[in-house]
Formats: sequence, C-alpha cells, structure tokens
Amino acid sequence: MSLPQTESRTRQERAENVTILDSRRISEDVWEIDVTNESGHTRENLTIIPGRIYSPTKDMQHRGPKGIVGKYIRALAMIDQEAYDQLLSAIRDRRDRIQGEISDLKEEEANLMQAQADLNGL
Repeated sequence: MSLPQTESRTRQERAENVTILDSRRISEDVWEIDVTNESGHTRENLTIIPGRIYSPTKDMQHRGPKGIVGKYIRALAMIDQEAYDQLLSAIRDRRDRIQGEISDLKEEEANLMQAQADLNGL
C-alpha cells in the first residue's frame, strides 16, 4: 500500500512548489489565497478551510472527503501557523472518528459472523 504515501509525497512536493502571493484571513476558520502553482499558473481567490481539510479546487471537491489534503491547503499550512494548527487538529479528529467507525464495524461484523455460524449449525 505504498501508493497513498507516494500520492501524499507528490502532493507535498507540489505544495512546496506553490508560491502564495497573498493570503487573507476571511474569518477565524477561513482563508483566501492567491497563488502561483507548480506549473506557473496564477490562481486567485482560492478559499481554504483548514479545519475541514477542505479547499474547493476541482480535484478536492471529489477527493477531499476521502482524506486527501490538497497542495494549496498544504502550502498555506507551511506559511501560517494557525492554518497548520487547524489542519493538524482536523486530521487528528477525522482519524479518531474513523478509528471509532472501524471499531464499530468490526463489532458488527463479529456479530454477523456469529449469527451466520449459529445458522450454519442448525
């Protein structure tokens, strides 16, 4: 399962090549940034919400809920301590929720396996 690490490293490498031209704090939880991406293209007014592990770029709209942290939010976290702290906290919270869900699913699976074994014993 090295693919997710490779993808993560690649996103981090791309984030390191993003130049943030301007960052504006819109609210306690929301930033807006203007950047030059790793391809040299300028992107303006990107909304970044570190506490939700979210940035509304096209790829992140579909992949963000799957635990992927995009290059723009990573780039902001590299230059802004509060964004970094919010992102890290959000990652920890989401991982804790996922671990709880895994535990619940394992219990449910064990119950179903027991019911199946009981039925097979009839």
